[in-house]
Amino acid sequence: SISHTITVNVDYNKATGVLDVSIDPEDTVFTFTNTFGSEIEVPFSATKVLNGRDLKANEFTFTLKGSKTIGEGENAKTVTVDQTEKNVANGGVTFKALKFAYNATAEQIAAGYIDVKDLLDENNQFILDLKMAEDTTKITDPNVTPVAPTSYDVEVKITYDPATGLLSKEVTNPDNGFVFTNKYSTKDSAGLEAKKALNGRTLAAGELSFQLPHPTHKV
Repeated sequence: SISHTITVNVDYNKATGVLDVSIDPEDTVFTFTNTFGSEIEVPFSATKVLNGRDLKANEFTFTLKGSKTIGEGENAKTVTVDQTEKNVANGGVTFKALKFAYNATAEQIAAGYIDVKDLLDENNQFILDLKMAEDTTKITDPNVTPVAPTSYDVEVKITYDPATGLLSKEVTNPDNGFVFTNKYSTKDSAGLEAKKALNGRTLAAGELSFQLPHPTHKV
């Protein structure tokens, strides 16, 4: 807590019957300033679609990554985002929200807030470029094929208003949201080629026909 001490002196003048009041220190204005960490959160989510069969929980892997450094040398401050999440059974993908604060308190810092006070540009803004992507190297089913797009560029803009002390956010989102689509297919095709030789005379085109038998269906 912060406190100031003042002394009030009261003298009684018996001759006039008037009280004389003085304050020590004189003409002093005490200012008490409270600071608070204005905060805002930026959530991120995506949708996973698998055409051809039912989607399984935790089947596919997604990342949200980005980094930005403000300043140089010992004064440099770096903000890094590196998240990895998997889908749930209904196709939902949820990343941890990015949390920003201005003049963040110790409690906010401990809770993972990014203090933008020293990151703002001349427009009182902090811009962070991220990439949300499906990690296609983690696809284990050989019958699953990724369908573009497999990644999205995301811009997060945090703006501080000195007049109100509040933060606001702007995030670039696709019109239909962040959607990652894969295709499942077990239809394989194989190209077979043969060569016919006829000894004794010249082979005429279309003279002979060939069949490839199959135990369960006609080819």
